[in-house]
Amino acid sequence: MKSLIASARIPRVPVPVALAAFAAVWSLGAAAPAPAEAGAAPDDAGTAAAPPAPATHDWEFSIAPYLWVTDVVADVSFRDFSAHVEPHLKDLLSDFQIGAMGTFEVYHAPSRLFFNVDAFWMRLKSETEAGPFQVGAGPFTFQKPGLQKQVGPFTIDTPRGPLTLGPFDVDTGPIRVTVPRVEFAVGPFEVTETITQSAVRASVGYRVLDHSLASLLGHEVKDDPRRLRADLYAGARSWYVKVQTEVQYPPIEVPGFTIKPSLVAHPRLELPDVTVPGVTFGGADINEAVSNWWVDPIVGVRVGADLCDRLGVVLNGNVGGFGIGSASELSWEALGMFTWRLGEHWIAAAGYRALDVDRRSGDLEIEVLMHGPVLGIIYRFP
Repeated sequence: MKSLIASARIPRVPVPVALAAFAAVWSLGAAAPAPAEAGAAPDDAGTAAAPPAPATHDWEFSIAPYLWVTDVVADVSFRDFSAHVEPHLKDLLSDFQIGAMGTFEVYHAPSRLFFNVDAFWMRLKSETEAGPFQVGAGPFTFQKPGLQKQVGPFTIDTPRGPLTLGPFDVDTGPIRVTVPRVEFAVGPFEVTETITQSAVRASVGYRVLDHSLASLLGHEVKDDPRRLRADLYAGARSWYVKVQTEVQYPPIEVPGFTIKPSLVAHPRLELPDVTVPGVTFGGADINEAVSNWWVDPIVGVRVGADLCDRLGVVLNGNVGGFGIGSASELSWEALGMFTWRLGEHWIAAAGYRALDVDRRSGDLEIEVLMHGPVLGIIYRFP
């Protein structure tokens, strides 16, 4: 499956949207700069003065739904099927059937530890048609050497006694068969891809830095509540992907010939973004499905800073997989985002995210790159 995953290319499969979405919320909910007092470490809690804010809580919880408008470049292959996917936005919106996603994080200020869980599930369905294609064959001339053989002698009984005839030399000469050119249609090929994907990521992190930005810049802390935060985290991302492929095409009729339906017309027919294996003259209604589940270890870093009283910026990145066991060869994620504090509990977020995964083990091989703008709303409490 441009990018993912296979030696051969096939149907359009919006596999990536689902793979991408699972990661979007976590960075939104966890990394967005909070009011200065809410995220401060115990030794800094009294240094962030104006503007007035609620008292510092030892525990902080955040929930963040999101929307990721992403471009997708993907390759998927299993068995003899393969697909190259690069849909436009309108295709992604029409292919989407149903989905659910969300993230939840708990932060403990005294210990600077946080725990985050992100769950994602999505189903997409893509229907494409290719052909019919006009195919011409012939003329063909087949030639074989003629029959050369000696027959006899033969003995015939007659009234006058036995009569011996032969031997005789027989030579038929070359045997030639000429087949005229024929034109016939192949297809149309109707291809339906249904992709079901889910991902659950759990990670534990530690806030290695939570310091007044003003003091780092040499200003009086009491005059500036801005803070700079840096987190390190590690965890695992669990993936589940199911791909179901349906291919239908009518029998291939060749004028003037009767052909056995099971005869293979083409062992591997490559169409635009579609590869159909074992095309027979009798047509087909193929329904193949494969599913796979694996877990990627991940490590990452997240940095957030308050640019002013309400505006903040977040940078987040992680890598995982590393080819450990059944994990992917490599997966990585990068996010840049601005946040705007709407009130005591609500934060709006907007930025750009990229997510890439490459897995080449098991029955299903997948390589996908997703990137695009991300929008979210974060609710923090208490």
